[in-house]
Amino acid sequence: MDELTELEKAYIAGIIDGEGSITIANNKERYKDKVYRSYRLVVQVGNNDIGLIDWLHSLGGCVTRRPLPSGKVFYNWIVESRIAGFLLGQLLPYLRIRKRQAEAAILFQSKRRHNGRAGKPSEDKAFDETLREIVSPNVDSIWGGK
Repeated sequence: MDELTELEKAYIAGIIDGEGSITIANNKERYKDKVYRSYRLVVQVGNNDIGLIDWLHSLGGCVTRRPLPSGKVFYNWIVESRIAGFLLGQLLPYLRIRKRQAEAAILFQSKRRHNGRAGKPSEDKAFDETLREIVSPNVDSIWGGK
């Protein structure tokens, strides 16, 4: 990803605040009679303006498209893991609505293990508690709690 200008950072932050989402996706896989959980950071922006989505796509990631009953097409720009963490780090000073989510996502990505099938990003209970505090009580469902 190329270095962004301050104006581009502010613009993208506004788009993510208004049209985007920042999540920690939870996947379960079965392998040799065991269930493994894996987690990844995902940043998405959905919009029906292909010009906007193409410009975001030029930064990295991928694009999906879904036809709508109205005949329009809905596009979704998706960046994950390291690229998403790097991008959020650049946008953090400009985010307003999703700033707390971005802080949690950056923390998550910095602690994440990068060793293939491994499950949780950390067995560190303090890390789990920090994520719960930053994000929301809904994180319990991600970490296998209530």
